[in-house]
Amino acid sequence: MARRLQVTESDDDDIVPESKGKHAVKQEKRRTRAKIRVQNEEEEEEEQPPPPPGVEQDDEQISRGSKRRRINGDGNSVPSRAVSQEAEGEDEEIVGSQAPKVEVKTQPRDTDGYIPGSIVRIKLENFVTYDAVEFRPGPYLNMIIGPNGTGKSSIACAICLGLNFPPSVLGRASEIKAFVKLGKEEGFIEIELKAPKGQRNLVIRRIIRADKKTFFTLNGKSTSGAEIRNKVAELNVQVGNLCTFLPQDKVSSFAAMSPQELLKETQLAAGDSRLTSWHSQLIKSGKEIRELKLNQNTDEAAKNQAQQRVDMMEHTVRLFNERRELEKQQAVLQCVIEVERYRVVQLRYMSVKAQHRALNEVVRKLKDKNEPVRKHLENLRVQSAQWSEEVNLGHETQRKRVAKFSNLNGQLEDLGEEIDTTYQKLEALEKEEENRLKNMRKLESDVQATEDELKKPPPKTEDPVILKAEEDQAQSDKFNLDQRHGDLKNEFKRHFDGRARASTELEHAEARIKSFDDTDTIKLQNMLRWSRDTHDAILWLREHKHLFKMEVMEPPYMCMTVPDKRYQDAVESLINSAQLRSFVAQCKEDVNLLNQSINDSPGLGRKAKIVTWYRDFDEQQLASPPVSHEEMRALGFDGYALEYVDYPEGLRWFLRRECNFHRNAITLNPQGVNLTYAMEAVGRQETGGGASFVCGNTLNIVQRSRYGSRALNNMTRDIPRARNLTVQTVDSEVRRQAEETVKRCQEALTYFDEERKTLDAKLEEIKDEDRLIEERLIGIKKRKDVIKDAHKSRVTLENRLKRLKGQLMSLKNQPSEESKKKKLNRELMQKNFQRADKVKEIITLMRSFVPEQEAFTLMKLKLMQTNANITALEKLVEEKDLKFKEAFDRYAELNERYLILKAEGQELLKKANDAVRNRTDPEVIAESDRVMEVRRVHHLELSEYEKQVEEAGGGPQGEEELRRQGIEKPGLGEDGQEGDLRSLEELEVACRTVEEQLEYNNNRDEGVVRSYEEKKALVESLTVAIEQRQQKIETIEAKIQRTQNQWEPALRVLIQQIREKFSDAFDRIGCAGDVELMSDPDYAQWRVDIRVKFRDHEKLQLLTGQRQSGGERSLTTILYLMSLTSLAHTPFSLVDEINQGMDKRAERTVHNSMVDVTCNEDSSQYFLITPKLLPDLKYHPRMKVLCINNGEWLPENVSGNMKTMLRMYVASHTAA
Repeated sequence: MARRLQVTESDDDDIVPESKGKHAVKQEKRRTRAKIRVQNEEEEEEEQPPPPPGVEQDDEQISRGSKRRRINGDGNSVPSRAVSQEAEGEDEEIVGSQAPKVEVKTQPRDTDGYIPGSIVRIKLENFVTYDAVEFRPGPYLNMIIGPNGTGKSSIACAICLGLNFPPSVLGRASEIKAFVKLGKEEGFIEIELKAPKGQRNLVIRRIIRADKKTFFTLNGKSTSGAEIRNKVAELNVQVGNLCTFLPQDKVSSFAAMSPQELLKETQLAAGDSRLTSWHSQLIKSGKEIRELKLNQNTDEAAKNQAQQRVDMMEHTVRLFNERRELEKQQAVLQCVIEVERYRVVQLRYMSVKAQHRALNEVVRKLKDKNEPVRKHLENLRVQSAQWSEEVNLGHETQRKRVAKFSNLNGQLEDLGEEIDTTYQKLEALEKEEENRLKNMRKLESDVQATEDELKKPPPKTEDPVILKAEEDQAQSDKFNLDQRHGDLKNEFKRHFDGRARASTELEHAEARIKSFDDTDTIKLQNMLRWSRDTHDAILWLREHKHLFKMEVMEPPYMCMTVPDKRYQDAVESLINSAQLRSFVAQCKEDVNLLNQSINDSPGLGRKAKIVTWYRDFDEQQLASPPVSHEEMRALGFDGYALEYVDYPEGLRWFLRRECNFHRNAITLNPQGVNLTYAMEAVGRQETGGGASFVCGNTLNIVQRSRYGSRALNNMTRDIPRARNLTVQTVDSEVRRQAEETVKRCQEALTYFDEERKTLDAKLEEIKDEDRLIEERLIGIKKRKDVIKDAHKSRVTLENRLKRLKGQLMSLKNQPSEESKKKKLNRELMQKNFQRADKVKEIITLMRSFVPEQEAFTLMKLKLMQTNANITALEKLVEEKDLKFKEAFDRYAELNERYLILKAEGQELLKKANDAVRNRTDPEVIAESDRVMEVRRVHHLELSEYEKQVEEAGGGPQGEEELRRQGIEKPGLGEDGQEGDLRSLEELEVACRTVEEQLEYNNNRDEGVVRSYEEKKALVESLTVAIEQRQQKIETIEAKIQRTQNQWEPALRVLIQQIREKFSDAFDRIGCAGDVELMSDPDYAQWRVDIRVKFRDHEKLQLLTGQRQSGGERSLTTILYLMSLTSLAHTPFSLVDEINQGMDKRAERTVHNSMVDVTCNEDSSQYFLITPKLLPDLKYHPRMKVLCINNGEWLPENVSGNMKTMLRMYVASHTAA
């Protein structure tokens, strides 16, 4: 019975395909061919058009040969006809003629079989494992074999380093000195390269030393490394290309090579030699055109923006220009108005000035005519003034005499009153004597009584010394008691302080024990240690909730809990620390206010940074759960993370939108979940293409690749124990210490209560003693007061006696009544004499007053007569000067007008001069000068005309006379001057009109005009730049199109050839492989994808450095390199131990295929390094086997010839 081909992986990544019966294989091939024929016929009947060029195809569209079976991504067969149709469709799009199939021809081969650049000879000395060796490889396949460690890979190193390629190509030592054999100071590599036909071969020697120094010689002459590189490059040697030179340590690098790098290396290794330069040109031009288009878009956006600004500012600029014109008109009008105002006032001034001079002459003449009368009147006024002064002096003299008379009369009256008083004293003198005697008798009686009282013995009292001793003792007892009281107060203070400390400590300890059970307090304390800014922001938010439009949610760490502690670890693994510390706002205004208050300003009293979050609520943007609840239960999950947390409603959108809690499934039982099914379920593309789920203690992050077949990837990591969503309980030791503090404080308070009773008793005892001492002191004081009162009473009697005696002595010493009478009589006589003298003075004064009064009266009469004369004369002058007064009044009025007009004219002249001087705008100066000149000429002509009218008789008759003479009144003048000859009122009206227009036009910002001009210039410059750049873009696009029309068809033909060879090679080993060229708008991203399939149940998968096993990667690598061999245009290629990890069947197939490919007549030189050989391998006469026999011991020379033996072996097997 036939067995299916199955591919399994061994522990060492070797591919071990199971055998398959030949009969079954033939039957399967026949069935496959039948299917292909049927499918080809159906496709021919449908005549479907080929896909357009550049369109990527699925694995189902990958073609296969009509005679060989190829497996696509789904494991189905498709005919190779699709490939030809695709190629034909692409070729039709090429501008110009259809690109021919690329035929790569090697350089002319010499008669010895070598092509230029092939290695003719290699010689090594003191290199790695070799002391000295020299050998000559053949022009075709060279199979280098030998045991491990003998130096096979050293030959690859020698070729690389000898041709001056860097050690990094080998993937081994990075320094050249490492390749000198151990213990040696110097070695060399000598390689002889085949030169073009008719030229001398190139013998390159590289000397390497242990001190890092290296030297080159070319054909025996010293040369530089750069010259060696140039010579090697001329021969197209590509040691740095993994497609042509694959060292042992770089096998894995080929699979890890990016598809873009693979395309570049493939172009270098095979196909048209211009492919690489075309591709480089396309990449360079593509980058250049992207930059140009980016700059073009930027400039177009800038141009559009500038044009919009120009359009927006155009109206404003027009208004600004209008305002400028109005301002010029205003400036001209203001200047002309100021000059016209001065001219008008000046005309009025000149007219008034003429009148002023005429009236002044009239006033002067009238004044001269009345001058004699005025002089006589003035003399009378002077005489009247003199006599008025004399009368005033007389009045003053009379006033002084009256005052003196009044003074003497007053003195006379005072002396009369004094005389009356003296008479009254004489009458009262007798009564005063009686009272004095009466008082003397009373004082004598009081003195006697006081002396009798003093003679009595004093009352008996205590000894003051004894009483003082008792008082001192009581004070001493009081002092000692006060000291005891003070000590007791200190004890009370100590008691109260200790009790307060114990009470405070008890309250703190009890509050602390209470806080141990307060979750919010514990979380706040934890947050303070975690993030001080977040902790302070939480406290700030609680105090300022009223500032926000909606509720701002505190961080999930504070307000979210996991009731079922079994799910705490899983839930915490799905949310990161930043999300746990995020403040969640429910509207845009609140998140802006929160950021402004804390992140943007020191709202916490310092600079702080917190995490804030807000997103617009939109269910359509939210990815749905990957599976329904029923399917989730069927998969073995308990539920989604959102179901296991308690949270405020305002946090729900954050947990779904930011944390995906509604998409992350959790199970505590990992054995009940099939991870493969779970990955496929959560990775469905229609539900987002990926999610996370927790299975036991493992977090699985499932993502779908963005490229290729978009395969699922699953990253796993162990989840740690939850730290944040579990409120940490207080350490038992901390709680025990707090409880001990409470107990100690309670015992201390009990002690203080007992101590208080003792202190209160001591205080009462001191108070009782204090009362007794106070009573003693009060008694002593009363006894002292008795002694003091007795002493005070005697002292009072002594003082009273002394005072009474003094009063009695004073009364006795007073003068007698007779002496007083005599004294009073003398005073009375003296005052009478004085009174008589005053009477005499009054009589004398009255006698001298009469003649002076007569003279004074006569002077007053003269004054009255003079004043009467003055009055009569003034009346006469007034009558005569009436005309003068009227003329003078007119003159005064006119003089006032004259002065006003003169001052006004001076002020207007200054303003006019200022207006003329202050002109700065040339246009305003020119226009205002023109207008003022026109007006000046017009007014001169008008003035001349008016003079002529006056000479002709004046008035209408004068004008009529001038008209008869042919003289007309000057008019408005030439056309266009009407506005220049307007009156002052018309000019002022026009100026106000302009000012009103300016009030409505506020566009006075010159910056807008400058910006307008700048933007307009920018639009023009950008327009030119855009047009020039567009021309450049079109030129480059045409260049890109021409280059792509050359490059893409040739490249696609090359890839198609590689694809066919690669697929055929995989078909021969019972697997499937495909090579596809993937296009991209960015030419740097064009790539070659290698997809392989080694098992029936698999699909074609992209070759990567991680997906396939080591053996699979090695097999894919060598088959791809073999596909390039017949297309390569390099002089030689090399692969080192590519068969590592292959099973025997694959290794045999690969070997035989390599012999067929590399021993072809047109093949270039090839090096195959392998450590092992299978029996019954295929050999070819053109191949050369190099056996390395390297070691410390070599066998002795014996009879026999190895070459002869090999030739005989090959001949026998070839004949067979």
